[in-house]
Amino acid sequence: MNNKKLQKKRELIKHAQAIFAHCMGKLNAVLIFILKN
Repeated sequence: MNNKKLQKKRELIKHAQAIFAHCMGKLNAVLIFILKN
């Protein structure tokens, strides 16, 4: 596997992780909001 493909794959994984973390944060905020009420 050449370096450019590896680099692109790594960037995609980082991007996906960032989106996942963002969604989990939102979900967490909603759960906390529901539990507090």
